[in-house]
Amino acid sequence: MAASAQHCNSTSSAVQVHPVPMLKKAQANPALQFFKVSQNPIKLPSLKEVGDQGSLKEAFQSLGSLLKLQKSSLKLSLDGAYSPVLELCANKKALSEGQQVHAHLIKSCDLYDSVFLSTKLVFMYGKCGSLLNAEKVFGRMCHRTIFTWNAMIGAYASNGKPLKALELYRDMRVLEVPLDSCTFPCILKACVALNNVCSGTEIHGVAIKYGYNKVTFVANSLASMYASCNDLDGARKLFDGMKEKEDIVSWNSIISAYSANGQSVEALELFREMQRMCLMPNTYTFVAALQACEDSFSDKLGMEIHAAVMKSGHCLDIYVANSLLAMYLRCGKTDEAAIIFNDLDAKDIVSWNTMLSGFAQNGLYNETLLLFYDMQSTDEKPDLVSLINILAASGRLGYLLSGMEVHAYAIKNGFDSDLQLGNTLIDMVC
Repeated sequence: MAASAQHCNSTSSAVQVHPVPMLKKAQANPALQFFKVSQNPIKLPSLKEVGDQGSLKEAFQSLGSLLKLQKSSLKLSLDGAYSPVLELCANKKALSEGQQVHAHLIKSCDLYDSVFLSTKLVFMYGKCGSLLNAEKVFGRMCHRTIFTWNAMIGAYASNGKPLKALELYRDMRVLEVPLDSCTFPCILKACVALNNVCSGTEIHGVAIKYGYNKVTFVANSLASMYASCNDLDGARKLFDGMKEKEDIVSWNSIISAYSANGQSVEALELFREMQRMCLMPNTYTFVAALQACEDSFSDKLGMEIHAAVMKSGHCLDIYVANSLLAMYLRCGKTDEAAIIFNDLDAKDIVSWNTMLSGFAQNGLYNETLLLFYDMQSTDEKPDLVSLINILAASGRLGYLLSGMEVHAYAIKNGFDSDLQLGNTLIDMVC
């Protein structure tokens, strides 16, 4: 912690203090105004129970009651009182409510003496996408734990600032801040965003040095980093080097990597191997395996995966259902796709677009238009993908009037500037 003490009243090189005010001026006697606390004496559940239930209203009521009791000379742990509320604000991405709690903390106690609560604030602001506020809390802390550094790195990595995440990680290394296993998924996510396999490999070396490469979720993050940076050999070496392969996330990472990079044979071989080990696939496994069934030669295996989906009870999962639709349509089995589509209780825009593009690609242009008319009778609004498929079908059928109506809809909804839509329009009228 000696190194951390150097940061008192200053910021790291990766954290800049901005002149934008973090919070509105606190009131003389700040109160948690978002939800009024009932004046009637009622028995409230603990803040931890409220946080687990996910109710912001009840959390604010419980916190308000605890603070009232504190005024009656009840000794109160501020960490225990505020922490569940801040976690709930983070999970709900409730920035305004989190700022209210922050303002109350500033007025009620010397916030920056509490490393725990300051870290919770950094985490909350990061989850809510408020990097300026996260940076300011981080910069004002006199002491920081590894959890504080992880929270700030995670905030950068999750909010489109991967370069700052790497800069902050390098500051940690210079200051000799001890790492923990949770540091690696955060910083590897930044490497993926930058497509920086060199930094990822360097971080892999650090993980090996400290023995964290043997932690399952760290190994999964490393494999995912290599796969996302198109280094499938690196990802496979990591996977093959795992002594225990009972974690479904490990299998999902490597199967998805092969599937996304067009290596369907390898992806499907891994899926079969996983089945032989009697591991239970989940939604991500089925989606990755179905994406690997990319042509008519894979239809038999695709049907086997469908049977496995039915057996496991994932049939109602919209992501798996959409992947099944896409698989059958790629294999030219439009009737099977139509059966699944009609049995879906809840169809999203991906479901409709998958069917529209599948029918169009299989030459069923009349069916494409009929399906589009059905779509218009629902609450689902056509998007750019929908319009391109309808224009393509109208062009093949020579229905110029239908195409003009779709063009008018595209102009009205701001889609007319899209290059692919414009090219489809030209094809339609030529």
